[in-house]
Amino acid sequence: MVVLGTYAKLLGLLVGGRVDVSIPERAPIAARLGFAPLSSLELTATPRDAPAPLPLESASIYGDNVVLGWKFPALLLAPLWLVARPAYLPLLLILWFTLPGSGSGALDFEFYLRADSLSRGVWRFMLGLVLDGIGRSSLPGLLATLNDDGTQTPLPRSQCTGVSVARGGKLVLDGQLAGSPRLNSGAPIDYTLRMGMRAGHVERDGTVAAADAYTGGLRSCLTWDSPELKLSLGDGNPLVRLLPALWVPVLASCGVALPKAVRLRRAVVSEAGDGVSAAGRLELAPNQVEEGGQLAVFR
Repeated sequence: MVVLGTYAKLLGLLVGGRVDVSIPERAPIAARLGFAPLSSLELTATPRDAPAPLPLESASIYGDNVVLGWKFPALLLAPLWLVARPAYLPLLLILWFTLPGSGSGALDFEFYLRADSLSRGVWRFMLGLVLDGIGRSSLPGLLATLNDDGTQTPLPRSQCTGVSVARGGKLVLDGQLAGSPRLNSGAPIDYTLRMGMRAGHVERDGTVAAADAYTGGLRSCLTWDSPELKLSLGDGNPLVRLLPALWVPVLASCGVALPKAVRLRRAVVSEAGDGVSAAGRLELAPNQVEEGGQLAVFR
């Protein structure tokens, strides 16, 4: 259970919870060590409200006939080998380069985040990058940075100052645009965006494919659907506060291209306004893994 235990501990540290591992009772030793397929595997995370980089309310990873591989856990445990058994480290390196040990098969995953979890860990930093991407690809952002000679000034960075989930399947982000002499006389600009979320795909040239144009073979993409900017009519007049909020489309379509090994099937904001959920598949074959995470936009 060394290999499975390492994966469970790593997942538990990331999500801030206890991770239970379920495998067949009579699974072969080779399968437990990551050399042979496991007929079934399930990892279930239970939150503990502990500080974590990626806090989740629930997470489940499961699959059939998967080989997790032993090389990644061995790499994580290498510092312990160096301290406790330094004489065995050359043996570990020899085994690393000579024995097969990479994963194969696929794991399905599902996870759920409450609205308050999005304000903890690195989620808020990542949502700040979302605001940056939408700002750069939106019509207001393009107009605000357009110079008189037709050139563009880079848009200042944004940070996410607040996160909430609204009814109707909308993620609401409060942002603050860093001060710039060209915008608002150098003072920071506070604003609010709301948007939906869906699973999409990226064309081979890096653009987000239209929802009805997917033909297969494209990388998955987490798409921010129909972003809207909240207009403020001023707070001085009490009658203004009685008016409903005005939301204006910013004409931006962008998303985050995921690694090639990840196939996102579903990503939605709850219609009841209580959280965000996603589901998909992770391919373990090393020849299908590719770096991802870059911004993808319509051109």
